[in-house]
Amino acid sequence: MGFILSVIKNGIKKALAIAIRPFILHKFFKDSKVLPLEEGHRTTYTQLHTSYWLTFFKFPNLIKCEDYNQKIQWLKLFDNTPLMIKCVDKVLVRDYVTEVLGEGYLPELYQVADSFNELEFSKIPEKFVLKTNHDSGTVFLVKDKDKANYSKMEAQVKRALNERFGSFGGEWPYLQVVPKVFAEEYLDPTNPKPPADYKFHCVNGKVEWLQYIYDRGIETKEVVADSRGKVLDIHFDESMTSVREFERPIELKVMVKIAERLSKAFRYVRVDLYLVEGKVQVGELTFFPMYGCYSGGGQALLGKYMDFDRTEYLSPV
Repeated sequence: MGFILSVIKNGIKKALAIAIRPFILHKFFKDSKVLPLEEGHRTTYTQLHTSYWLTFFKFPNLIKCEDYNQKIQWLKLFDNTPLMIKCVDKVLVRDYVTEVLGEGYLPELYQVADSFNELEFSKIPEKFVLKTNHDSGTVFLVKDKDKANYSKMEAQVKRALNERFGSFGGEWPYLQVVPKVFAEEYLDPTNPKPPADYKFHCVNGKVEWLQYIYDRGIETKEVVADSRGKVLDIHFDESMTSVREFERPIELKVMVKIAERLSKAFRYVRVDLYLVEGKVQVGELTFFPMYGCYSGGGQALLGKYMDFDRTEYLSPV
């Protein structure tokens, strides 16, 4: 029954996506009178408007962007740099991190392969993390490789490697990443829970706010705080439980500096860090979190922190 409902739901979405195309085309020509839209923007423009409408049943305002979601859509169109392609690739971004920070800020990389079958698990430690480099969510935390469900991992990795991640929401950099699967170090292996995420949202090279996410897989919790660790009365990701208490780590200032160094080249980027036994490790860089479709009022409030220059436009890569 669940599969049938899923097929029906996907069919309805596809039909709606086709039905709204003429309205997107009309909006494209209308927006072109104010914004420097080119033919090269057309695909991304269509994709982001489709995903936005299917989520909210309305189109984003790209001319008078006020909230977080709308500003993310603007960035997809007008903040295109080749460096973003490198930085969304979870393997290649390692080179960028090392160039900016030096050695010692990344989990150890064990293997990289073009397919699941090319991985040599006999040469990988007992505990490891398996990921794909080009998408979101294909992550396996393997605490004991002798007990791992390899058939499940293989099936999910194969699906991920064959998927054109990024096309739904107009997240163009991901479409230019060559899909890979890789195994890396399992951070904090003695902890039964996944390590907490420190997600630093950086604008113009400065941390504007922090998402602290913990208890993943149990009852995922979120704290939103400023760069000094002061908790903000904001609930950003409504798929998580909002918490208003945050124990600021003594390493917070160091983490802020690291995030800001990695963000200098971009108008906006979310820098994900981990803190394990006092050691800061870089997770990934994300330019369009949740493809710019967060629900709730938190994203509207955080839009005020997204104060970047919207008079300079970068053409499609």
